[in-house]
Amino acid sequence: MVAIALIGLLLISLGVMNVIDLTTVSLKETEKMITERVSTSIDVATATYVSGNAWTEMMVLNDGQMSIGDFNQWDIFMQYKDTATSNYMHYQWIPYNASYPPGNDQWAKNGIFLDQNATIPEQYETGILNPSEYLKLTVKVQAAIQANSWVYIKAGTPQGINDSIQYKR
Repeated sequence: MVAIALIGLLLISLGVMNVIDLTTVSLKETEKMITERVSTSIDVATATYVSGNAWTEMMVLNDGQMSIGDFNQWDIFMQYKDTATSNYMHYQWIPYNASYPPGNDQWAKNGIFLDQNATIPEQYETGILNPSEYLKLTVKVQAAIQANSWVYIKAGTPQGINDSIQYKR
Protein backbone atom coordinates (compact mmCIF):
# COMPACT_ATOMS: atom_id res chain seq x y z
CA MET A 1 0.00 0.00 0.00
CA VAL A 2 2.84 2.36 0.84
CA ALA A 3 4.49 1.64 -2.53
CA ILE A 4 1.22 2.34 -4.39
CA ALA A 5 0.78 5.59 -2.44
CA LEU A 6 4.36 6.66 -3.24
CA ILE A 7 3.91 5.85 -6.95
CA GLY A 8 0.63 7.82 -6.96
CA LEU A 9 2.31 10.76 -5.24
CA LEU A 10 5.17 10.61 -7.77
CA LEU A 11 2.73 10.63 -10.72
CA ILE A 12 0.81 13.59 -9.27
CA SER A 13 4.08 15.45 -8.72
CA LEU A 14 5.16 14.79 -12.31
CA GLY A 15 1.79 16.05 -13.56
CA VAL A 16 2.09 19.26 -11.52
CA MET A 17 5.65 19.81 -12.78
CA ASN A 18 4.41 19.33 -16.36
CA VAL A 19 1.69 21.96 -15.88
CA ILE A 20 4.22 24.40 -14.38
CA ASP A 21 6.56 23.77 -17.32
CA LEU A 22 3.82 24.38 -19.90
CA THR A 23 2.71 27.55 -18.11
CA THR A 24 6.27 28.87 -18.06
CA VAL A 25 6.70 28.25 -21.79
CA SER A 26 3.37 29.93 -22.52
CA LEU A 27 4.27 32.97 -20.41
CA LYS A 28 7.63 33.30 -22.17
CA GLU A 29 5.91 33.25 -25.58
CA THR A 30 3.37 35.84 -24.44
CA GLU A 31 6.16 38.06 -23.07
CA LYS A 32 8.05 37.77 -26.38
CA MET A 33 4.94 38.70 -28.37
CA ILE A 34 4.19 41.71 -26.15
CA THR A 35 7.82 42.89 -26.35
CA GLU A 36 7.78 42.65 -30.16
CA ARG A 37 4.48 44.53 -30.36
CA VAL A 38 5.61 47.32 -28.02
CA SER A 39 8.95 47.68 -29.84
CA THR A 40 7.40 47.78 -33.34
CA SER A 41 6.29 51.00 -35.01
CA ILE A 42 5.83 52.09 -38.61
CA ASP A 43 5.05 55.41 -40.24
CA VAL A 44 3.57 55.58 -43.73
CA ALA A 45 5.62 58.61 -44.76
CA THR A 46 4.36 59.17 -48.32
CA ALA A 47 1.94 57.78 -50.89
CA THR A 48 1.67 58.93 -54.47
CA TYR A 49 -0.12 57.83 -57.61
CA VAL A 50 2.15 57.01 -60.55
CA SER A 51 -0.08 57.70 -63.54
CA GLY A 52 2.22 56.15 -66.16
CA ASN A 53 1.97 52.77 -64.41
CA ALA A 54 -1.46 53.31 -62.80
CA TRP A 55 -0.26 52.27 -59.36
CA THR A 56 0.42 53.72 -55.92
CA GLU A 57 3.92 53.96 -54.46
CA MET A 58 4.38 54.20 -50.70
CA MET A 59 7.32 54.82 -48.42
CA VAL A 60 6.99 53.17 -45.00
CA LEU A 61 9.47 54.08 -42.27
CA ASN A 62 10.36 51.59 -39.56
CA ASP A 63 10.46 54.04 -36.65
CA GLY A 64 10.39 51.32 -34.00
CA GLN A 65 13.14 49.34 -32.31
CA MET A 66 12.54 45.93 -33.95
CA SER A 67 13.52 44.75 -37.40
CA ILE A 68 10.53 43.71 -39.50
CA GLY A 69 10.40 41.07 -42.22
CA ASP A 70 7.84 38.52 -43.34
CA PHE A 71 6.37 40.84 -45.97
CA ASN A 72 3.97 38.09 -47.02
CA GLN A 73 2.41 38.53 -43.55
CA TRP A 74 1.84 42.28 -43.97
CA ASP A 75 -1.64 43.63 -44.65
CA ILE A 76 -2.32 46.41 -47.12
CA PHE A 77 -5.83 47.87 -47.36
CA MET A 78 -6.92 50.45 -49.89
CA GLN A 79 -10.08 52.53 -50.24
CA TYR A 80 -10.75 54.46 -53.46
CA LYS A 81 -13.34 55.40 -56.07
CA ASP A 82 -13.06 53.86 -59.52
CA THR A 83 -13.57 55.61 -62.86
CA ALA A 84 -16.46 53.40 -63.98
CA THR A 85 -18.86 54.28 -61.17
CA SER A 86 -18.19 57.62 -59.54
CA ASN A 87 -20.14 56.83 -56.38
CA TYR A 88 -18.78 53.33 -55.80
CA MET A 89 -16.12 53.16 -53.09
CA HIS A 90 -13.80 50.17 -53.23
CA TYR A 91 -12.38 48.91 -49.94
CA GLN A 92 -10.13 45.94 -50.36
CA TRP A 93 -7.34 43.94 -48.85
CA ILE A 94 -4.39 43.71 -51.25
CA PRO A 95 -2.30 40.49 -51.15
CA TYR A 96 1.51 40.41 -51.38
CA ASN A 97 3.39 39.40 -54.51
CA ALA A 98 7.02 38.41 -53.91
CA SER A 99 8.08 39.50 -57.40
CA TYR A 100 8.19 43.08 -58.61
CA PRO A 101 6.23 44.65 -60.29
CA PRO A 102 2.94 43.51 -58.80
CA GLY A 103 0.01 42.30 -60.87
CA ASN A 104 -3.52 43.64 -60.60
CA ASP A 105 -4.86 43.75 -57.03
CA GLN A 106 -1.41 42.98 -55.57
CA TRP A 107 1.41 44.81 -53.81
CA ALA A 108 5.14 44.19 -54.01
CA LYS A 109 8.30 45.37 -52.28
CA ASN A 110 10.23 47.78 -54.48
CA GLY A 111 13.26 47.95 -52.20
CA ILE A 112 14.47 48.99 -48.77
CA PHE A 113 16.34 52.27 -48.48
CA LEU A 114 18.17 54.39 -45.93
CA ASP A 115 16.47 57.59 -47.12
CA GLN A 116 12.93 58.62 -47.93
CA ASN A 117 13.86 59.56 -51.52
CA ALA A 118 14.91 55.95 -52.22
CA THR A 119 18.39 56.91 -53.42
CA ILE A 120 20.54 55.01 -50.86
CA PRO A 121 19.85 51.26 -50.78
CA GLU A 122 19.98 49.36 -47.51
CA GLN A 123 23.42 48.17 -46.45
CA TYR A 124 22.79 45.85 -43.51
CA GLU A 125 20.61 42.72 -43.40
CA THR A 126 19.26 43.05 -46.91
CA GLY A 127 15.61 42.13 -47.25
CA ILE A 128 14.84 43.06 -43.62
CA LEU A 129 13.30 46.42 -42.71
CA ASN A 130 15.59 47.53 -39.88
CA PRO A 131 14.91 50.54 -37.62
CA SER A 132 15.25 53.88 -39.46
CA GLU A 133 14.99 52.24 -42.89
CA TYR A 134 12.29 52.90 -45.49
CA LEU A 135 10.33 50.25 -47.34
CA LYS A 136 9.27 51.34 -50.81
CA LEU A 137 6.24 49.37 -51.89
CA THR A 138 4.02 49.44 -54.93
CA VAL A 139 0.27 48.74 -54.89
CA LYS A 140 -1.65 48.05 -58.09
CA VAL A 141 -5.41 47.73 -58.22
CA GLN A 142 -7.35 46.45 -61.21
CA ALA A 143 -10.02 49.14 -61.21
CA ALA A 144 -8.79 52.53 -62.42
CA ILE A 145 -8.69 55.07 -59.58
CA GLN A 146 -10.84 58.11 -60.24
CA ALA A 147 -8.94 61.36 -60.83
CA ASN A 148 -9.34 64.12 -58.20
CA SER A 149 -10.55 61.65 -55.60
CA TRP A 150 -9.10 60.76 -52.22
CA VAL A 151 -7.33 57.45 -51.76
CA TYR A 152 -6.95 55.94 -48.29
CA ILE A 153 -4.27 53.31 -47.78
CA LYS A 154 -3.27 51.38 -44.66
CA ALA A 155 -0.23 49.16 -44.00
CA GLY A 156 -0.03 46.64 -41.15
CA THR A 157 2.86 44.52 -39.87
CA PRO A 158 2.74 40.88 -38.70
CA GLN A 159 2.83 42.21 -35.10
CA GLY A 160 -0.49 44.02 -35.68
CA ILE A 161 1.01 47.52 -35.82
CA ASN A 162 -0.38 49.71 -38.59
CA ASP A 163 -0.40 53.21 -40.02
CA SER A 164 -2.34 54.88 -42.79
CA ILE A 165 -2.23 57.82 -45.15
CA GLN A 166 -4.53 59.62 -47.58
CA TYR A 167 -3.56 61.23 -50.82
CA LYS A 168 -5.43 62.91 -53.64
CA ARG A 169 -5.16 61.27 -57.06
